[in-house]
Amino acid sequence: METKIVIMEENESGDFWKTVVLEEDADQLEDGMQVVESQPLTGSQPLIASQDNPFQGLKPADVGVDTSCYQDGATGISEDHAVNDEDENRDDDVGQNFAEKKVLKKVIKQYSMNHFRKMKFAKDDKLIQADVLKSCAAISGVNLGKALHGQVIKHGHNSCQFVLKALLNMYAKCKALEDCQKLFGEINSRDIVTWNIVLSGFAGTLKDDNKVMQFFRMLHFASDPKPTSVTLAIVFPVYTRSSFLSAGKSIHSYAIKSGMESLTLVGNALVSMYAKCGLVLDASAVFHGIADKDVVSWNAIIAGFAENKLVNDAFQIFQWMIKGQVVPNYATVANILSICAGLGEIVGYRSGKEIHCYVLRRAELGGEVTIFNALLSFYLRLGQIREAESLFRRMKFRDLVSWNSIIAGYASNGESLKALEMFCEFVVVEKIEPDSVTLLSILPACALLSNLHVGKQIHGFAIRRRGLFEDTSIGNALISFYAKSGCTEAAFFDIFTYSSKRCNIMEHPAGCITRKET
Repeated sequence: METKIVIMEENESGDFWKTVVLEEDADQLEDGMQVVESQPLTGSQPLIASQDNPFQGLKPADVGVDTSCYQDGATGISEDHAVNDEDENRDDDVGQNFAEKKVLKKVIKQYSMNHFRKMKFAKDDKLIQADVLKSCAAISGVNLGKALHGQVIKHGHNSCQFVLKALLNMYAKCKALEDCQKLFGEINSRDIVTWNIVLSGFAGTLKDDNKVMQFFRMLHFASDPKPTSVTLAIVFPVYTRSSFLSAGKSIHSYAIKSGMESLTLVGNALVSMYAKCGLVLDASAVFHGIADKDVVSWNAIIAGFAENKLVNDAFQIFQWMIKGQVVPNYATVANILSICAGLGEIVGYRSGKEIHCYVLRRAELGGEVTIFNALLSFYLRLGQIREAESLFRRMKFRDLVSWNSIIAGYASNGESLKALEMFCEFVVVEKIEPDSVTLLSILPACALLSNLHVGKQIHGFAIRRRGLFEDTSIGNALISFYAKSGCTEAAFFDIFTYSSKRCNIMEHPAGCITRKET
C-alpha cells in the first residue's frame, strides 16, 4: 500500500507551507523539510492537508450526525437511487490521480525555489534565474521574484532577453502590474512575445481593460513587430467585456486581411466575442470557418447558443461534437448540463441523465472531478437531492467545490439538518478548510435550526481568517444568523459596530426585534 507524507516548511513570509507527497517521491525533496505525518493513502482522504482544524471542538453529536455513515463500506444511501455505473470496477486510484499530480507539481516548484536560496554560487547563472522566475510565476511568488530581480541587476543580466521576459512574465502572472509596466518601459528592444506578455497580464484584470486597448493601439500602429494570432486572442475578450463591438469588428477585419481568421486561436476568440454580443449568426459563420476546430471552439459555440436561448442548436452542435474526433471536457459538460437544468424537471432530468451516462461510458472523462461537480450541481438545481447524494458518495475524489455544492444543495432545498451534518463531516472527518461559499451556505441552516454552538464557531473561524471577516457578505450572513437566533446584541455590537463596512441588511432589521435572546 502506498503511503502519503505531509511535509511542513516555513516560507519567506514566515508562514508554514504544508503539503502531501507520496513516500516514493519523498527523496526528491530537499534536506531539512520535516515529516509531520505519514498514513495510508485512501481515495476518500484529501491529499492536501489544511491548517490545524479550527472546528476541533465540533463533534458529530453537536448536529445529530449518524456516525455510522462515515465507516468504510457504509454510505447510508439507498442503491435504488444510484446511477447504473458501467465502470464500477474502475481502479480506485482514478480519482486521486487528479490530486497527486497537482500536489507533486506544487512540491517541485516549491522545491526549486527553496533549492535556489541555498545555491548562492549559482545565482549568477542566467538559465537558473529564468527557471526559478518561471516557478515564481506559477505559484505567485512575487516576493522571491522581486528579490531575484535584484540579483539579475546585480549580476548585469538585465540586458539578457530571455531573463527579462521571464521577469516580465513573473510580474504579469503575479498581477504586479505596476512593476510589469515599469519593466516593460525599460526594455529597449521589444519583440512580439514581450508585447503579448504585457497584454495578457493586463487582460486578466477587468479594471485594466483600457490599458490593454492602449497597449494594443501602440502595437498596432508600430512598424514592427506586428500582432500575431496570440495577440488577437488576448485582446478580443477585452473588447467584448468593454462592449466595444465596433473596435472588435475592426480587429476582425485586420485578422481577415492578415489571413488569421481561420486560425484556431483567433477563430475561438471571435466566436466568443460575437456570441456574447448576441450576434449568433456571425459567431456561427466564424465557427464553420475555423480550419482546425479544438474543444475550445466547440465549447465557445455551444455556450454562445446557450447564452442566446437557442437550446436546440446547442444540442445539435453537441451531437456533432461527440460524433467527431474532439472529446468533450468539463466546460462542454457544464454548458450542456446548464441547458438541461433549464428545461424543467422532466425533460431536463432525462436529458441530464443521458449526459451522465455518456460521461460514465467515456473513461477519459471518468477521472475528472470537475465534471462530476457539474453533474452534482445539475441534480441539485433540479431538486434531485437523493440522486445528488448518491453521486457525491460514489465520487472517488471530492474537492472543496464538491462539498460546497452538496452543503448548499441541502440548505437550499430545506434540509438544514442534513446540511449541518455534511458540514460537520466536511470539517471534522475530512479536515478540509471551508471558504466563504461554505460559510454563506451553512449559516442560514444554523439560523433555521437555532444552532448557536456551530454558528459561533463559524463566527470565530471567520474572525481568525481576516479576509473572511472583512467580507461584507459574511458579515451580512452573521448578522442574519444572530438576529434569527434571537441574539440581537451579538448581531449589532459584535458584527455591525466593529465592522468598517456597513451592511445594507441593517437598514431593514425586522428580524432583530421579533425574538429575545435565550
